[in-house]
Amino acid sequence: MTGIERLLRAPQVLYRRRRRYEAVFNTPDGQWVLRDILQSGMVGMDIMVPGDPYRTHYLLGQQRLAIGIVSKLNMTNEQMLKLTMERNDGEEQD
Repeated sequence: MTGIERLLRAPQVLYRRRRRYEAVFNTPDGQWVLRDILQSGMVGMDIMVPGDPYRTHYLLGQQRLAIGIVSKLNMTNEQMLKLTMERNDGEEQD
């Protein structure tokens, strides 16, 4: 496949990827898992650990993964933060 062919195909690939993410995360269980990912990734929280650059980088990686998942769902920052702050009812928080 040539570079031009890949460029022309890219929007279709991105569209299918987004649809798959939406199919998974737009269900009640998917919303629960997404909330858990956002909370585990400490989205919207200060992740800087003074004096511990290794822990800071680890947390940054977790946060980046969570934000990367959300970016494929076309959520706004406000929607993402609201979902992060909601509790997963019926389950104990870790």
